[in-house]
Amino acid sequence: MTKRVKDILSKSTKAIDDGQLMRYLDERSVHEERHEIEKQMADDSFLNDAVEGLQQFQSGTKITSSVALLQQHLKNLAIKKARKKRHKLKEQPWIYIAIVVLLLLLY
Repeated sequence: MTKRVKDILSKSTKAIDDGQLMRYLDERSVHEERHEIEKQMADDSFLNDAVEGLQQFQSGTKITSSVALLQQHLKNLAIKKARKKRHKLKEQPWIYIAIVVLLLLLY
């Protein structure tokens, strides 16, 4: 899980690490660990929805590859957004001209 996802989960519940979650999904976790995760799921609807969504995947490798793909997609979107923001100011030079004219009128 990324840092942001861990931050979201830690705000509402005690954070569950990737290993615990994967063991729970693969039904390899010990009884106490399963009980703790299920108790947290009962208390937190966000965590419950997340686990139910992850259970739809057939295997752990699909989860890992999907997470990597989503992270790459989000990274690309962030880069595009930053570029768009930079170009937005370059496309509107009239703003700079208006500021200069106003400053000259104030003098």
